[in-house]
Amino acid sequence: MSRRGVAAALLLLAATASGDTLEGPDCVVRFPPSAKRQAERILESFRWRREHAALWLGLEPEGRALVHLVPDLASMRALSPGAPSWAVAVTTGSTMVFRLDIVDRDKANGLDLVLKHEAVHFVLNRSRARLPRWFEEGLAVHHAGIPYLEPDTTLERFAAAGNLPRFDDAARLFEGDASEAALGYKLGQRVAGAFVARFGDDAVRRLVRSAAAGLAFPEAFEEATGTTLPAFEGRWRDEMTPALPFWLFVVVENLELSLLFLSAILAAVGYAQWRLRRERAMSGLGGAPPPAA
Repeated sequence: MSRRGVAAALLLLAATASGDTLEGPDCVVRFPPSAKRQAERILESFRWRREHAALWLGLEPEGRALVHLVPDLASMRALSPGAPSWAVAVTTGSTMVFRLDIVDRDKANGLDLVLKHEAVHFVLNRSRARLPRWFEEGLAVHHAGIPYLEPDTTLERFAAAGNLPRFDDAARLFEGDASEAALGYKLGQRVAGAFVARFGDDAVRRLVRSAAAGLAFPEAFEEATGTTLPAFEGRWRDEMTPALPFWLFVVVENLELSLLFLSAILAAVGYAQWRLRRERAMSGLGGAPPPAA
């Protein structure tokens, strides 16, 4: 471990030693004194968050969680090495780590919303279901719901430009920076939404149970839906790709700004034409036009 890592670990140990613990039948929460209210909220709601996620996934709502509320990224990495800098929370096995410098700072990172998201990871971890990162994150975002990620047209823009990531490449997005990870979450969210819309919640349960039984994801997907993963991806990509050319899609996507820009151009052209007509009129009268104000 590097000197920085050792220092972070020592700081975390010191914070834990001076912190508090709340215990319940379903989870243990460790936290600094300033985060007591958040710890109480987790202790009160974890059980039904876990049960809600398990019911949707078709799995048993079992397992006791160890939840850490930590002050920052260094503290998170001391407990979960390799955690990305943009992570709000990380669930590894039955351990959940929440960053207090991010969580509850805005509606997209509200504690209840993040806990609902992480409960999906917790239940899947307990089941040992092996799902692609992008699909598991998509299920978690879909389950947590808006406003975790507000809808936008980012993916359609990529599709219009011919740069929509393929499923096989989507996992790499979570290894990049915050903007790449955001694209990965968006892709997962849209795929999970399309999956549920086309096949229903029962197909989610069939797929997860098959994966938990040890079936590889492509086989579990086909068994749950009756269609192959490549066929589903092809249809999804077609649905995501706008019929408009890329340049026209960008104009329509930014219609308000485009109209403002067009209005400015028309105003400039109109003014130039007015000046030209005025100069011609003054020239016809035999005088020079007065200087512009």
